[in-house]
Amino acid sequence: MGTPLRWTLGLLALLLVIAVGRLTLAALPSTTNPAAPADTDPVSQGASQIRALKQSLIDVLGFQNNAAIQGQAMGIATDGTVNFPTGVGVVATTVKLSGFLKQAAGGGTLTAQVGIATSDLRTSTGSLSGLCASVSLVVVMNDYMFFPGLSNTCTGAAPTVIGTNTGDPLDTVGRFTYSGAAGNGTMIARWRYITTSDAPTAWVCYDTATGQITATWVSDDPPPISGSPIAHADMTGRACVSVDPNSLGALGVKTADVVKARAWLGQKGYSEKHFGYRAFQQMTKDDAPAVWLMERTRMNLKTGQLTTQ
Repeated sequence: MGTPLRWTLGLLALLLVIAVGRLTLAALPSTTNPAAPADTDPVSQGASQIRALKQSLIDVLGFQNNAAIQGQAMGIATDGTVNFPTGVGVVATTVKLSGFLKQAAGGGTLTAQVGIATSDLRTSTGSLSGLCASVSLVVVMNDYMFFPGLSNTCTGAAPTVIGTNTGDPLDTVGRFTYSGAAGNGTMIARWRYITTSDAPTAWVCYDTATGQITATWVSDDPPPISGSPIAHADMTGRACVSVDPNSLGALGVKTADVVKARAWLGQKGYSEKHFGYRAFQQMTKDDAPAVWLMERTRMNLKTGQLTTQ
C-alpha cells in the first residue's frame, strides 16, 4: 500500500475518533455548569439577598466597569455595614446602611429594612410672633410639618390655642388660632417641616397709623395658601404684607455674618439667590427669626420698608 494512501486512511481514522468523542461528551450530564439550586432555606435566601444588595450597590455607585474592584470582595455584615474594596474612588471604605438588613428573632431570612435617620431628612423651620395685646391671631404654617412648639411672654392672660374656625380645608396644612392673650409681651410658635424648595418667605402685620409691628411670620418656604399666613381676627387699622427676605440683610448684617452665610450656603446646598436672607439668619442666630423682627423693627409708613428701632 502506498504511503499517501496510508496517510489518508490514518487521517480518516483520527477524525472518526474525534467525532465519536464529541458525541460521547455531549451525551454526558454537565458537571462544569450545573443549574443553580433554588434558595429555599433561610440561610440561602439571606445569602441571595446579600449578593443582590452587593450588585445593587455596585450598579448604583457605578463600579460595574471599575477594574480596581475586579476580583476583590465587598463584604456586607448583617448589621448593614458595607466594606468596600480599597481604590474604588470613595472617600470612606466602610459605609453603614443603618437598619438595611433585618433578621427575625431566632434567625431566618434576612429582609430589607431601610431605616431613615433624622439627619437624612431635608427639613427646615418656620416661626411666628404676635403681640399679646392683639388678642387673637389666626395662623397658617407649612405642610408636611411636625407639631409646633408654642410659647409666650404675655404679662396678662396667657393665650389659648384653638382650631381655626374656617371649616374643613381638606388638606394637612398646620393651622391654629392664638386667642385670649392680654398684656405686654409676645406669642411665639416654631415648627419644623419637610422641604426641598429653598424659597424663604417673610410676612409682617403692622399698625397702619403708627407702623408698630403686630405680628411676623418667616419660613424657608412660602405659605401653602394664597395671601398672608397670619392675620388678626380684627384687622381694623392693620395691614399684613410680604417682605422681600433679601431686604432683611440691610437690617444690620456685618461682614462676619456674610462670611458665615457663605460657608453655610455650601454646607446646606442653599441657593445664592437668597444670600441676603441667609446672612440675616446668621446675624440673628435664628433659623426662623420672626421674634427678632417683632421686637426690633417697625414699618416706615413713608417708604413701606422695615427699619430697626
